[in-house]
Amino acid sequence: MVRRTTDNFTISEEMRNEALIQIENICMLMCGSLLATLGMPAPNRSMHDAFNREFQREHHFDQTNLAKRVRTIVPLLNAEQKNVYDSIMQVVDDETGGLYFLDAPDLLKALNWLTAWQLETTVKRVEQQQRNGKDAFETRNNIQVFAAQKLSIIYGERTIYYVFYKFVRSLPDSAEKQVLQQVLSFYGAHLVIKYSAVFYRGGYFRENSQQLDLYEQGILGLLPLLKDEAIALVDAIAPSDFILNSPLGMSDGNVYQHLQRTIVSTPGVYERLHWWRDVNFKDYLKRAKL
Repeated sequence: MVRRTTDNFTISEEMRNEALIQIENICMLMCGSLLATLGMPAPNRSMHDAFNREFQREHHFDQTNLAKRVRTIVPLLNAEQKNVYDSIMQVVDDETGGLYFLDAPDLLKALNWLTAWQLETTVKRVEQQQRNGKDAFETRNNIQVFAAQKLSIIYGERTIYYVFYKFVRSLPDSAEKQVLQQVLSFYGAHLVIKYSAVFYRGGYFRENSQQLDLYEQGILGLLPLLKDEAIALVDAIAPSDFILNSPLGMSDGNVYQHLQRTIVSTPGVYERLHWWRDVNFKDYLKRAKL
């Protein structure tokens, strides 16, 4: 499936409200409290049905109008854009499926979907526990594995990507920004591959498609680009030798020299141990009379 994307990812009020409803449902089952009593924004449950209408609207397109725009825009594409367009259209015509992901906003959409799907899975697990008559304590314990624990990790990783994404977008155009964009795409593609089973299970990837292969190829394509920048990236984020304070991690690479210097400078290294007499002199051992 080919989707039209933009540079900005906008969360509608209906989407935000739906997420609040799901979170409040979990809170009610686990601790019996509404979000408002926990100091969080309260959802508008009258808007719940509007989310489904919004979802349906986003999946209906005016094909005639889109075809007219394509005929107008395609002749204006540059060589690189035309190459991407032809590759995507080839995938559509062959019905082989495909996902072109290296653009950071598309990766963010994939991670947003992943977080939402895992949240929905966790909610269903909580509801299942409630139907089975489990109390709040048992419910909290039983939803951890494969549900709540994974949700917290996915949400944390998605948040890291989102903060990094906003920071990179705020930078002025420069060589440094280009490298950071590559690192951002690398990290996002890594997360997609890491949770590829969830993407297939939830239907984001088509069954028997080659979508995962495209992510792997994208990472392999980024590796030679980042290889020449690896030392600069490490130096940019690595703490100084003074802060690190470790003979094994000095920036000059002289591990053995620093290790030796640390050993010989340790207080008491040349002194006898306090228990050395207990090893060498034992009262119960008599000297031989020879």
